[in-house]
Amino acid sequence: MIGIKKSDEWVKKIKAGKKAFKIDWKYILRILEALWIPPEGSENAKKEPSDRDKTRISKAEEKATKLGYQVKIRLAYLGEDENTARLQIQALTGTFKQFNSTNLNGFKSSNSSLDKDKIRDFQSRIFFDNGYILNIQELASIWHLPHTNVETPNIVWASSKTAEPPSKLPIITGDRAHDENISAFG
Repeated sequence: MIGIKKSDEWVKKIKAGKKAFKIDWKYILRILEALWIPPEGSENAKKEPSDRDKTRISKAEEKATKLGYQVKIRLAYLGEDENTARLQIQALTGTFKQFNSTNLNGFKSSNSSLDKDKIRDFQSRIFFDNGYILNIQELASIWHLPHTNVETPNIVWASSKTAEPPSKLPIITGDRAHDENISAFG
């Protein structure tokens, strides 16, 4: 009966020439309320982590059980020309790629520079950030370089020969005038 009564009132208003449009404030308030108030049960409902996140969480917890050290790894190469230096740094950086994992941590190159003046920062051990934390097992994996008795992926072994040092190898004599021209970095 209520529906019929409302429709009769609407028909009478239209016939009388009044506007048929009426703003229903209750309806608008319910829309605004739905936009601002989260649905029921969403506060208590926890999102289940994905398999990838579960793996990352378990590995982080495993890493945290071992003794950790704050570490900073920096590489430097001084050469004759920039092209050779760039190639050598790429090769050195590539040796750390064997430790990278697709969905876990890994090493990446940052703040690369071919500026020879930055070598002073390298020699003085000036650090601009805190580096990262490696646990004892990760640090041992990097420090103890792989050899032929250890199966290590992504390493191609090359044979080497033992030879005499070059005849023009500089020798530190203790004479300051002579020794200041000798550099450990080439």
